[in-house]
Amino acid sequence: EVEMMAGLSHKNIVRFLGFIEDLEKREACIVMSWEPNGNVSEFLAARRSETPERISLIQDTFEGLQYLHTRQPPICHGDLKSVG
Repeated sequence: EVEMMAGLSHKNIVRFLGFIEDLEKREACIVMSWEPNGNVSEFLAARRSETPERISLIQDTFEGLQYLHTRQPPICHGDLKSVG
């Protein structure tokens, strides 16, 4: 998963920064870039957005998914939600 994420580059996909592993605790963390607007739920809750802006957000999401699906091999997100 880390290798796959490291190879992604798209304006609508949060950028992968690195991977941290704690062998003693048997824990691993994927580090992603900070997004100042937060996740989609936080972004929408913080402002009153009009329908065209919401449609644009949906279109951006679909463009990111299309990028994943056209990779070789195709990538299936599998856990798309507004809070993640």
